[in-house]
Amino acid sequence: MRSARLLVTYLPTLLLALVLGTIIWATAVREPDPVQNVLIQVPLVPDMTPEQILLNNLPETVQVQIRAKQSILDQLSAGNYSAVVDLASAPYGQTTQLVTLQPPIEGAEEIVLFPEGVDVRLDRQITRDIPIIVTPQGNVAPGYVRNELSLDPPMLKVIGPESIVTRLVEARTNVFLDNAKETFSVTRRPILYDDQGNIVGTGTTNLSVDPETVSITIPIEEQEGVREKAITPRWVGDPANGYRLLSVTVDPITALVSGSPAVLDNLISVPTVEVDVDGLKQTTVSATTLDLPAGVTWEDPKPITVTVEIEPIKTSAVVTKPPEILALGTGLTATLGTDEVRVFLFGPLEILDSVIDDVNVVVDLFGLGTGTFVVEPSIIVPVESIEVRSFQPSQITVRISEIMTDTVTSTLGTLPLPLPVTFSAETPSLSRLATPWTQPLIPPYAILPEHW
Repeated sequence: MRSARLLVTYLPTLLLALVLGTIIWATAVREPDPVQNVLIQVPLVPDMTPEQILLNNLPETVQVQIRAKQSILDQLSAGNYSAVVDLASAPYGQTTQLVTLQPPIEGAEEIVLFPEGVDVRLDRQITRDIPIIVTPQGNVAPGYVRNELSLDPPMLKVIGPESIVTRLVEARTNVFLDNAKETFSVTRRPILYDDQGNIVGTGTTNLSVDPETVSITIPIEEQEGVREKAITPRWVGDPANGYRLLSVTVDPITALVSGSPAVLDNLISVPTVEVDVDGLKQTTVSATTLDLPAGVTWEDPKPITVTVEIEPIKTSAVVTKPPEILALGTGLTATLGTDEVRVFLFGPLEILDSVIDDVNVVVDLFGLGTGTFVVEPSIIVPVESIEVRSFQPSQITVRISEIMTDTVTSTLGTLPLPLPVTFSAETPSLSRLATPWTQPLIPPYAILPEHW
């Protein structure tokens, strides 16, 4: 009886001790392996079928928050996991698909992905053959015909989203013939067009084209009974005296003519009507026409011009001229080291003969004072078409001095000249003279003061 009473009295205390002991045990057990949160980054991988095509871009990575025991987290490696979006069963068009972590983490208490879902735009990938349209630009040369062109390959294989590929109509390209005379071959990259006439580029529409280029061949043949022949200019007469004929050219240089094959095969060129060049002194352009033989017809008549290029006959001449002094300062006199300069000229014969007397040699002394100088003379020719090839001497020595004034200066003043002066033996400064001497002083002599 007493034992039962004691048990009832201490039961609450026993229960409290049991709870505390349990908590202490649980804490002691969990402390070495606590639950933690960790954030990792893994790549995002779409799971698709071969016929599917993704039209929009997905994030490259996804962040994953994992809550698990430390012992589990220690075994994790981000490189072993990926975030997968399952598109195999997704509908075509615009949808949002969930993202899951693969493989699953055993023992994790919580796994959260950021983002949990991604927007995707799916389409079905198809392949179609698209016809190629080639548009020739320009014409073949006159007298030639263009035959049916050929393509290699004749169609383009286009692979891409069904929504885009089904709207494609054709692939177009151009070729430029540029007066071709032989079979024309070129490689081109055709441009895709849709049913609205819009260009569809392959760079931003997930399209691929096989092959990217096409080879185009256009056979070109000479037209039967028609030939393109060179035009030969003809002229009569001679240029004026002192001039020569430099060249004769014709424009256009060919003409399209027709006739029997036998006549055309023997016809090397077609001549023009003669152009008169008699007495010409300058280049002349004249209109003319063809002088065709019998049985030959001019297929494309057009204006023909003949250019006759005339130039003067040039020769050389030597002229000797005395140099002329120019711009000599006031009160100065100049003496040149040469009396003549030989000038070598070159130019048209007709003009050269008429200007020889008008050639001048000038020595410019502008700004020079007294002294000795070496100056290059200037050759003045009144006609620009005459060329001065050289001249001798190429440099002239010039001696410049002052002109002496015609006055006598002494300590007594300035005396005008001429002045008769009498010298005698009694004159102190001239006592060496034996007899008296009377003589007027003439410039440029001067009487120095000490002679008085």
